[in-house]
Amino acid sequence: MRLWPSFGNGVSITSVDFLAGRSLRFSAPERSSAFTPAYGVTILAETAFCLRLLLQRAPT
Repeated sequence: MRLWPSFGNGVSITSVDFLAGRSLRFSAPERSSAFTPAYGVTILAETAFCLRLLLQRAPT
């Protein structure tokens, strides 16, 4: 099963998510609380990637 491209895309999206959240925190701190739920994407993608690495079989 080839899920690596989707995990790579998820991790890339988390980078954009962090960058947008950090720039919003500095440029418009009053609006950063509205962006907080977007960090759920980050948590989901990184947890899925971690579980994939932990549960994959060793190459034979």
